[in-house]
Amino acid sequence: GPNQSILDRTTGIAANIPVGWEIASAIRWSLPRLTIHFRVKGDANARAKLTFANHDPKSLPVADVGSWLRTWADNTRLDRLPDVPDYKNRLGSFVARTIDGRQALSWIRDFEENGEPWNEYATVVYTETGVGFIYIAAPTTKVEALRPAYETLVESVRFDAVRPPSGSPVEG
Repeated sequence: GPNQSILDRTTGIAANIPVGWEIASAIRWSLPRLTIHFRVKGDANARAKLTFANHDPKSLPVADVGSWLRTWADNTRLDRLPDVPDYKNRLGSFVARTIDGRQALSWIRDFEENGEPWNEYATVVYTETGVGFIYIAAPTTKVEALRPAYETLVESVRFDAVRPPSGSPVEG
């Protein structure tokens, strides 16, 4: 779309792809759930993803959303342990923030891939109808240079883009 924008009319997710990044794949799962993988300018090995999964509407009290986000971050780390035994949420890296007017949590994960240290910058966003998750992972020596583009993506995500009744695919 215009200005490197994307819009998924089924989930209502919209975002701006950072300059030089490209969509590598877009997968629609049931629920509905959308996962977009990006090719990242500056590091062919880097992995970046935007995903949104609908869940049964949850109207949590505002005071409970922060702990819900932290539990989500801890649970997704546990999900990765069978494949990445040293996958850790970095203590002291958790930062509460607001994305598209919604409570969000950003943090850093540390792990090794093929004997090389890697980091993952991660952000989870709570909505009443689902959860948004945006991350970029790359070798530790390269990930910091990729962070500004990642933050551009995170700050651009919108969860209530106009949704016509059609179930059209991801537009880019």
